[in-house]
Amino acid sequence: MNNIMEDYMQYVNPMVKQLEENCGTDKMGGYSTSVVAVADDVAPTSIGDTPREALHHLQDLLNIVEDWGTQLHIEFGLQKCKLLITAKPHKLSQVEKLLQEEPDILTFYGKPVSLVDEPYPHIGVVQAPRKQSAVATEFRMDRGRDVSYLLQDITKNALLGISPIANRHIFMCYHRPTFIYGLDTIRINKVDMEKLEIMYRSELKRMQAFPVHTTSPIVYLTIGIPPAEATRGLDCLLYTSD
Repeated sequence: MNNIMEDYMQYVNPMVKQLEENCGTDKMGGYSTSVVAVADDVAPTSIGDTPREALHHLQDLLNIVEDWGTQLHIEFGLQKCKLLITAKPHKLSQVEKLLQEEPDILTFYGKPVSLVDEPYPHIGVVQAPRKQSAVATEFRMDRGRDVSYLLQDITKNALLGISPIANRHIFMCYHRPTFIYGLDTIRINKVDMEKLEIMYRSELKRMQAFPVHTTSPIVYLTIGIPPAEATRGLDCLLYTSD
């Protein structure tokens, strides 16, 4: 398996490097944030002063991907190629109008690229054209609720004699990543973060057999786990540290 991945990277890395050179010089923690590549997925990003300028730049990047696919005899998935806009609502409307009026302004393999119209999870991170903060946090809360339900017979509270250390280990391994995975890559607004924090804290209360009205510092300090917002903040800092 390692040999297969090494062979794949040998072919794809030059393409990713060329995309990085043409995307721009945006970097976090020494890594380019203008183009993200995971396994066989590539996500170039484009920024422009106007929607038209951004789309023209993105077309140049798609042309690079298409040219490399031709050279390497690789056909990138046209059906999976979608345009996700992360901008204010009025900007989104401008891009939608531009794509409707000029469908050839953004093409891949000669066919117009369509917009992401419905939220979808990709590698555990929800992508949404609108209200991504709310959609992403709801998605993670649903997953957190599922994990809590599945582990309810294992994570018995302190009244039943389960070691607090064991509970902490279970929470760190299963609950915490389920609640906040991928949120460090998305802008989360305060209201949505508070909703997630309430559920996150409720699970910690249950595991420690605390009353509902227990103050937040007690909930976190007694088990040695920081709040969800603080944990997400630390994850975000990893991207900005060299």
